[in-house]
Amino acid sequence: MKSNSVVIRKLRILENGKKIHPSKKELRKEMITLHKKLRKEDPQSYIEFSIEKDHRPGYHIHVIAHYNDKENLLKNYSRFIGGTEWYEELIELRPTEVCDGDYGEIKFQSIDYEKGCRRYINKHSPSETLW
Repeated sequence: MKSNSVVIRKLRILENGKKIHPSKKELRKEMITLHKKLRKEDPQSYIEFSIEKDHRPGYHIHVIAHYNDKENLLKNYSRFIGGTEWYEELIELRPTEVCDGDYGEIKFQSIDYEKGCRRYINKHSPSETLW
């Protein structure tokens, strides 16, 4: 099973076109829904996530995704934020796959040291694991 680190910044668009940041409770519900969709095509996959306050207004989500089918994972993540194309960029000298969508952005990186990554996502609040 492979593991990757994911950072998600999500927006919600109101009927009048105004963009707002979802609450922590809404983001948690959306992560549960996303996880259900991921498990349909990859039943052994699971995620660990933590929602924390962003340096901008709103929240962002740190995820450690454990999966077998990378194509399914990227397809569902891009659908989650309304994006279509992934591109690669260097962030802190590490190759990162990025998808910008209508409802936010996702950054997808490989994990070199899973224990350190887990420690990082637990720095403000304990992470939640969805099996």
